[in-house]
Amino acid sequence: MKNNKNIVKSWLSQDDVKNVLEKYNISREFFERHFAYKILSNIQNSYSNNNSNEISLLYILSLLFKSKDIKYSDLKKIYLALENVFSHYYDGENLEKFSLNIKNEIAILYNDMEDELFVLDAALVDDENRLRDIRFTSRHDLTSDDLVDLLEDKFYDIRELFQNELEDLIGLINSTNVNNLEEVVELISEVVLKYSLLQEKISSAAFFPVISNSFENLINFLSSIDSEVLQKDDIRELLLLMLNGLNQDVLSWIETVFIKKEADDVYYFDASFANNCLEIELQCGKNREKIDKTCDIDELMVGEDDLMFFEP
Repeated sequence: MKNNKNIVKSWLSQDDVKNVLEKYNISREFFERHFAYKILSNIQNSYSNNNSNEISLLYILSLLFKSKDIKYSDLKKIYLALENVFSHYYDGENLEKFSLNIKNEIAILYNDMEDELFVLDAALVDDENRLRDIRFTSRHDLTSDDLVDLLEDKFYDIRELFQNELEDLIGLINSTNVNNLEEVVELISEVVLKYSLLQEKISSAAFFPVISNSFENLINFLSSIDSEVLQKDDIRELLLLMLNGLNQDVLSWIETVFIKKEADDVYYFDASFANNCLEIELQCGKNREKIDKTCDIDELMVGEDDLMFFEP
């Protein structure tokens, strides 16, 4: 693709984009780092196979920044601004294709935010690729019992893998000497390995794009975490504490959705998990002290008793 860096720079310089981000106190740096290039790649690539079962990245953004306060019409402006920028970089078939992809993204955003009826191709989760459509009145009407019927054996595969790997990780974290840098580095490698297994499994189920995407982002962060950051005792302690809290949260979700099968909405965990994954990166990253305070993510307290993780 042509110079995506320049495209993103031009896109984020559009008045509509600047106004929307400012309106909802979302910093340009935060949006560029976590969303802009992924949205651009999605527009350029994801519809080559007519795949309309994605979840809008701007919908994920709305979950992180108080979804009820962000209007669909405002987020739509961000996509339309990108279409305007494309007209300066592409022409002919490429421009036509990318414009169509943007319209598809806007439609997905509308479905996600307005809870419109949508159709999910069951071939995504059916090993025998039986040709049938499954219709839900809302993405938020999927219960644990529905999930058992849809995923069949995969339901129990997810439950077993997540339970075993997360319990192992919790034990490893609790037994790691936080004052020993070498032990912490080895632990992070093990976390990346186990999270990769979990991300691959949950991604294959096709029903949890937010959790899959958040796992992928966290894996990428942990895989490239700066060695200078890990030299700091407080960062190592905070990182292990936050990873342990995250693991406990996911185990609680697995218990509610996959073991007790009590969830009326299997997606209740999406926003909390995505937020906590981002908090790990923001609090333990190299630029921790440069975090833009306009980002609407609660400031994390370092004390163990004060850490605010998700409770179902």
